Amino acid sequence: MDVKTIREGGNNTRQIRLAGAVSYGQVTLKRGMTASFDLWDWFDAQQQATPRQLRGDYRGEAKIVLLSADRQEQARFILKKCLLTKLKAPALNAAAGVVAIEEMQLTYESLTLQRPGGGNG
Repeated sequence: MDVKTIREGGNNTRQIRLAGAVSYGQVTLKRGMTASFDLWDWFDAQQQATPRQLRGDYRGEAKIVLLSADRQEQARFILKKCLLTKLKAPALNAAAGVVAIEEMQLTYESLTLQRPGGGNG
């Protein structure tokens, strides 16, 4: 959150601080490669879209669920108006014998915390 500082004329001993605009970073998610190519299709559609289409048509909503060790939901983060800004393919190395991991990076306009039981924070 940006902080705005205002100086009152004639008052040199203090300043007024106001909350400003909120800005969000990016979130990076990783998962094992699946048979679904939905992420790749979304990324490709965004690349082909016009700037006007990117303002609305190609934005999604993401829900990130945080689980405890016993698989109980601890929190749910809701990211709105997401754009898929980076999609990284797994290394193509059959000799390594490791799980293929996809990585994606989302840029989003707003973030909401939803507590277990449906309460928003």
